[in-house]
Amino acid sequence: MNRIHPLAHSIQAILAGASFIVTPALVPEVIRACVQQKVPVMPGALTPTEILTAWQMGATLVKVFPADQLGPAHIRAVKAPFPEIPLMPTGGVTVETLPEFRKAGADAFGVGGPLFDPKQAAASNWDWFRIQATRFADAFRAGWVPSERAYMVTETLLAEAGQGRTHMIWRALHWTEETMKEHEAMGFEAGWGAAAAQLEALAKSL
Repeated sequence: MNRIHPLAHSIQAILAGASFIVTPALVPEVIRACVQQKVPVMPGALTPTEILTAWQMGATLVKVFPADQLGPAHIRAVKAPFPEIPLMPTGGVTVETLPEFRKAGADAFGVGGPLFDPKQAAASNWDWFRIQATRFADAFRAGWVPSERAYMVTETLLAEAGQGRTHMIWRALHWTEETMKEHEAMGFEAGWGAAAAQLEALAKSL
């Protein structure tokens, strides 16, 4: 549950089964309610005073928002006196900027538009979401920035015919055409075939 401001909304979200609460700003009553109900809460804050206040009130971690206004340098500066406070920069975090935020000491990241594109969802382009999620996961490795284009190879295997058959879908992501060709030259499909045979044997034994 995100974008919660009024206390009533946070209580409704918790009663509905929200697994965590994220707020756009520092709202003390929401933090207190979440702590009381033992629901993880990530309140929004920007200044050192706001960040420390949120942490002292029981925040699970602090959402630094808007992170792109002050950049990774702000995270680094706040971490110096408060190394024990986990920070989650949010707002303007991209595949390109994420590694620098992590180097500065960020513990988590709030990502919206760059990862969830309404146009791609409307077009049912789910592969776009898979690729974007993979790019962000790889960008989490400090100092590594992926290329703009990813090449996807998809293979579908039906291990058993008829009802109750095992249906396995295999996907591989290659950041460049060169790496895709290298994997193909290594007998990539043969390797997948061996793995499929092992999974098939395991599925039949269950």
